[in-house]
Amino acid sequence: MFPVSFIQALEKIPGLDIKAFLDIHNQANSIPSIRLNPFKSIDKSFLSHLSIENAVPWSNYGYYLSSRPSFTFDPYFHAGAYYVQEASSMFIEHIINHIKQIDNQKEWKILDVCAAPGGKTTILSTAFPTSLLVSNEVIRSRANILVDNIIKWGNSSTIVTQNDPTQFSVISEFFNLMLIDAPCSGSGLFRKNKDAIAEWSPNNVQLCSQRQQRIIHDLLPALAQDGYLIYATCSYSIEENENIVNEIMCSNTMETIHIPIEPNWGIEEVITDQKAYCYRFWPYKVKGEGFFVACFRKKEQHLPLIPLREEDKKKQYKKSISSILHKWFQPKENMHYYEHNENVYALPEHIMENYNMLKQHLYIKKAGINIGKIIRNDLIPEHDLAMSNLLADDIIKIDVDYTTAIQYLRKENIQLHINYKGWVIITYGGMPLGWVKILANRINNYYPSSLKIIKSMNN
Repeated sequence: MFPVSFIQALEKIPGLDIKAFLDIHNQANSIPSIRLNPFKSIDKSFLSHLSIENAVPWSNYGYYLSSRPSFTFDPYFHAGAYYVQEASSMFIEHIINHIKQIDNQKEWKILDVCAAPGGKTTILSTAFPTSLLVSNEVIRSRANILVDNIIKWGNSSTIVTQNDPTQFSVISEFFNLMLIDAPCSGSGLFRKNKDAIAEWSPNNVQLCSQRQQRIIHDLLPALAQDGYLIYATCSYSIEENENIVNEIMCSNTMETIHIPIEPNWGIEEVITDQKAYCYRFWPYKVKGEGFFVACFRKKEQHLPLIPLREEDKKKQYKKSISSILHKWFQPKENMHYYEHNENVYALPEHIMENYNMLKQHLYIKKAGINIGKIIRNDLIPEHDLAMSNLLADDIIKIDVDYTTAIQYLRKENIQLHINYKGWVIITYGGMPLGWVKILANRINNYYPSSLKIIKSMNN
């Protein structure tokens, strides 16, 4: 099943039970799991169709499923009620909760640097709902998927960037929490993706290790003094895990952070040659896939923060829009509105100065909530607004049955029985799916074409 060179590499890892490792890959499929979205105010009882079993022990919102459903045909999935995520990677939530216990920062500035498809960004967004969160993905196609998942999660404080890690090095000492879920050889996901086995090679491991070293080297200048770095991979290879951690420790600017774990979780605590704490997930020990993670704190300060240009401090969206937006938009904090490509966006006011500084150096793909386009003193709302947690309570909503919900998500014509004309939110089980506009003789479906279901139920 596995290349001989892969088995030989595994046998070098202390404590590995190679027989148990091979048995679990030969006998068991990966265990599906989801993480609920607390912004959507949905109770897990609404998701009984998903066959939820036990909670993921290191997550406040994660649950195992007894079987893998077709998420494509679940309207709650499209509504952002939950995120489909591998249970081991939810351990990031546990690390973040520990960081928050030991460090009561007043202002968190967070970077998720290799963020697509967005699972760990949604963990960070949940943990820091009002903090500046920069979610970066350098590959354009993956960045588009990242944007879609962030929109579904519904928070307004996330900025999506599309930059190589080298471009962050000039933003010195800015972020006080940085997550590097590094591109890797992917051996930890062989149960989920058996095709990846054929792509594994010692040479690819070395290439990944070199890439990981470059990413860390480029990003550390952007981490502030006393800031935290979380480094993770879904690889088993020592070259991508312990060796990288040792190099981080050898810089003499970083100190290891011990993360408390429960013995019954099955997570293996590792202490490297450089006395760094690391956490390994073996699929024969945990209900999850292969995963590796370590956490550090930066001890020393190097360069001053790049100041914001005076002209950017003064920039603001001058058009008065409050009278237009009040019936659509009910933010829970002061918001700053700005215009981009004729659409109005909303960002929390307290992160605007940081946003203006970041856009001097980074390509920003999306920032905040895209409310929509104002034409003749009226708003054409965007899908962002429908999915956000800032939608006005008195927007007309129509709850539909399952068949109609799927028709809507396919961007097909739907039938509604309502004596009303204008913009309406389609909901399923009370969860917003998107907009329609009811006219005198038809209903226009405004679900985004890029998101519509094209798969057949028979597939």
